[in-house]
Amino acid sequence: MRNKAKRIRAILLGGLLTVLGGHAPGVLAQTPLDAENFSGTVTMTTDYVYRGISFSSQNPAIQGSADWAYGSWFAGIWGTSVDEAGVDLTSEFDFYFGFASSTAGFDWYIQPIYYHYPNADEDAYGDPDMFEIWLHASQVVAEAPGAPTVDLLYGYTPDYFYESGSGHYIRGGVAFDLGGGIGVDFGWGYQTVKGEHDTFWPNVNDPEYAHWDVGVTGAIADFDLDLRYHDTNQETGDAFIAGGFSTEANTESRIVFTISRSF
Repeated sequence: MRNKAKRIRAILLGGLLTVLGGHAPGVLAQTPLDAENFSGTVTMTTDYVYRGISFSSQNPAIQGSADWAYGSWFAGIWGTSVDEAGVDLTSEFDFYFGFASSTAGFDWYIQPIYYHYPNADEDAYGDPDMFEIWLHASQVVAEAPGAPTVDLLYGYTPDYFYESGSGHYIRGGVAFDLGGGIGVDFGWGYQTVKGEHDTFWPNVNDPEYAHWDVGVTGAIADFDLDLRYHDTNQETGDAFIAGGFSTEANTESRIVFTISRSF
């Protein structure tokens, strides 16, 4: 989750959204298909962690994205390897588009996103695919030490992973610029699911859990680096979220190193 949200913020801050970069609406310097509207990332991570849960069974993952932005609009696809032997998932592809703007000093965007697992055995385990809508807002407090960026993300899905009910997710965070290209950030998230939970957690009523992370970010040459600690409040026997991904080991604390290159 964090990598996806961070990538969208990078698109906004990178000036690809020319309306936010100072152009008036409708007065764009390029056409939608110009090369400068397209970007991509390639990422290697020691563990693919989604909202505090390992989706790669604590193993490394290869990730990448292709993005487009023009005016206040953006779209893209993000893919990653996953590892969950219990339900035989090996890959994930996320398709998204959105609209971004700035109001009263707050940068914000709205983004529908569709999570797709192409090799899922729906007959045996149900459908893991999920549609979600993100609402995100952030503000830079320039006069405070470290010029912190405060952000808040809300996500809603009418049907969570494995058709398990409606889901609500909220995550707040703050990031500080330490200078010299080094940053530190903190985040806390909370997920709830309400509905029929008869696929993977039949004895849990309206499950919920919290997760948090703290990370140090930097860059060497053209590579972005991220060293991050993740944890959740899930205890043995309580792990429920995302079906078969929720083993005890996949919800315990971990330190993850990620390196990425944008082009």
